[in-house]
Amino acid sequence: MRLIDEADVVKAIDKHTQPDGTLDDDISCILEEVQIAFDKEKVIEKIKCERDEAQDYNQYSAVAAHEIDIEILKKGGIE
Repeated sequence: MRLIDEADVVKAIDKHTQPDGTLDDDISCILEEVQIAFDKEKVIEKIKCERDEAQDYNQYSAVAAHEIDIEILKKGGIE
């Protein structure tokens, strides 16, 4: 699953819509062109900061949860 911006989806579909209203490609192929709506590396860095702060306060369950979050993001959101 990917988080994508609605406006970007509309632009991609408009780009592939023929004058007769049909699409020139399969919708799944068209959606592959759409960028995800967040910067994965920035999100991972933010989660790492949160994880480190939780570790400073000995909140080990939060640390473990953040580790899981990081791994899910690294896999592209697939769990």
